[in-house]
Amino acid sequence: MKSNKSTILVVVLLFSMVFYSCSLFTSAEEIPTPNYIFTPSTTLLKIEPDSLPNAQTGVEYEVEIRVSDNVTPVSDAVISSGTLPAGLELVFVDHVDGAKISGVPEETGTFTFTVSVSCFSTMVIGQSAEKEYTIVVEDASSNMPTPLTFSGLPVSYNNISFNIPLELNASAIASASTEVEFPYINPSGGPMAEHVVFQFTNFPVSGDARIMVFKASEYAAYGESLQGVVTALLAGQDAAQPLPKALTQDFHAQAELVPFQNGHGVRYLTQGLTNFAPITNKEIFYYYQGITNDGAYFVAAIFPVNGSFLAADGNSPTPPDGIPFTNPTGSDFENYLNQISQKLNDTAAENYSPSLLLLDKLIASMQVTSP
Repeated sequence: MKSNKSTILVVVLLFSMVFYSCSLFTSAEEIPTPNYIFTPSTTLLKIEPDSLPNAQTGVEYEVEIRVSDNVTPVSDAVISSGTLPAGLELVFVDHVDGAKISGVPEETGTFTFTVSVSCFSTMVIGQSAEKEYTIVVEDASSNMPTPLTFSGLPVSYNNISFNIPLELNASAIASASTEVEFPYINPSGGPMAEHVVFQFTNFPVSGDARIMVFKASEYAAYGESLQGVVTALLAGQDAAQPLPKALTQDFHAQAELVPFQNGHGVRYLTQGLTNFAPITNKEIFYYYQGITNDGAYFVAAIFPVNGSFLAADGNSPTPPDGIPFTNPTGSDFENYLNQISQKLNDTAAENYSPSLLLLDKLIASMQVTSP
């Protein structure tokens, strides 16, 4: 049996241990509780663009919704109210600060909706914003250009067609030819490459009236000046500056762009071989040079025209409202041509016989395609 002293010693030891342990816990420094409350960002999100472009039914549509001034990356973008036009959808791509509205609209109308954007919460309260947009979807068919229609006498040969306005009361006969065509009057290069010629009959003004269609490469190969014409047309030469001067042309007037159904070109009034001779109704003509949009075919047209202020020929008197011709030479002749050009330009296109507008209409109706 243990003694009382031993018992007392054990009790004292146990008390000391408990007291020491309590003093450790009460004297240790208290660990602070972390503050997990995120502070809001004071920067406002910016959503662009301010407005969206109109759309058309059946036509691909795509527009970007861009987000900026965000502190953290954008986490989502959704349509929070309203609806997109049928066929369009808002697509959000992760890791991209924005989204896209894309698709092919299927219905017309005005559609108002709200795009809501939110950002990730990383040490801050995630930013969010919304923007209201409107998309107007139009009927694509209502914006299509009205197909051109041409009336008159239809002419067609070897994949070349056009309409002769009934007011001209003329017709045309088509054939293949290797004859040398204007501007070459006295050729030295031999026959031209085979081409199509439409020779007009019953034309309202006496003289040679014809349309010629060449393969552009073959026409350009016949002479240097013709190469210059084809090059200018391929480059989109406009009417402000006439095409390179043909071999026998000293002046031009009434230069205008005249496109045809699958090509373009320039028309103007001119006269060949003036050689210090007056500009008269016998010699002046409407001249057209054009090329198909694919550059494959060259089109030329020559139509005689009359102006009421021009003399009938070199032996006839000049009308009172015309430009007198007094056998000028040198700079005096150049001055005469300048005055004639100005007079021709000042005369309305419809006041020529036949009207230059009728001839333009004929050219505009042309369609030239490969066999």
